[in-house]
Amino acid sequence: MFVGFIAVIVILLVIVGLMSTGALNSDSNSYITEVKKIQEQLSIMKSETKFYYVGADSFTGLNADYYKNIKFGYVVDTHPPLNSADWSGWPTGVDTPLADPYTGPYITFEGIAKDNVIAIPLSVNNGEAASIFIMIRNNSNLPISYKKLLEKTLATDQAYIGG
Repeated sequence: MFVGFIAVIVILLVIVGLMSTGALNSDSNSYITEVKKIQEQLSIMKSETKFYYVGADSFTGLNADYYKNIKFGYVVDTHPPLNSADWSGWPTGVDTPLADPYTGPYITFEGIAKDNVIAIPLSVNNGEAASIFIMIRNNSNLPISYKKLLEKTLATDQAYIGG
């Protein structure tokens, strides 16, 4: 009987240990949910560019102002302006470079990404293509595990070119 009591105690300790390990990983689970929401919002934005193209026969002029005018998601006017020194992923080497400092609107996301991850759509290649540039604030308080999960999740999209 004493051996049975010890076995029950050991089993309870194992269960408590497994539960506490699961609690430690709950942040990762919430990150997965948030990253999937970002991926979904970017997918909707990508679909919206097709509507823009059909209406204009080109992507020329596609930018965050368009998303603001159609009242898309979380479009924020830029106050104060954004500077390239503060953001990684700043669009460079494209024919429609982003002004530095940037004073136009941008798209934000929910959760911990809200003030740390933004998207700015631009037409590139003289209107032949559209790009959605995803930028992460330098010196942000985003956990490394969140950034890695975001990169891996976005990398599943064949159109995504990340860094």
